[in-house]
Amino acid sequence: MRSRAEDIVEFLNFSSEPGDRAHEFDKFGARDWEGVVRWLDDAGLAFYFLQKLKSTNTAGTVPTWVISRLEQSFASNQQRVRDMSHRFAVLNQKFNECGVRYAVLKGLSLVPQFCPNASLRHQGDFDYLVDDHSILAAQQVLLEAGYRLKRPCSSQESIFLIPGAGKPSRGPAQYSARAPHAVELHLDIW
Repeated sequence: MRSRAEDIVEFLNFSSEPGDRAHEFDKFGARDWEGVVRWLDDAGLAFYFLQKLKSTNTAGTVPTWVISRLEQSFASNQQRVRDMSHRFAVLNQKFNECGVRYAVLKGLSLVPQFCPNASLRHQGDFDYLVDDHSILAAQQVLLEAGYRLKRPCSSQESIFLIPGAGKPSRGPAQYSARAPHAVELHLDIW
């Protein structure tokens, strides 16, 4: 699997005449592709890979079931990002209204500087760095929004989940708008 993952990363990094690198994919068997697709999901590279295949006209070098699976996951993730972006905006608005002092870490705060399109990344949670004096207000906002505190928590971190959302998903299910997500409140970056 390692050499297959290296081939994928090399393809993603290759900037001139990328079609020259796609010939490596003809060495992949069905079992290789099953592992590669799982790895792409876990590594957060599935949609970058799909985008690169399309932009370099090399999608034909990959089995059609792989392209189909990636396109279906991408469509699901676009809906998930729309839904989570709405939730994110509402939480930020509520934090602002309640005077919560916070900074957003990672995730949607990386768009567009780090990631030009939020739909190219899987969004699994919202991370906030919260001022010590604002933590109770921030927790109350989350409780009122329907989140519930996950136990156990550390003195530096509180994790909130939507009740009944189930366990975190993997594979294609992780991209569903209904897949669970968390909100993490951090009092310290480290």
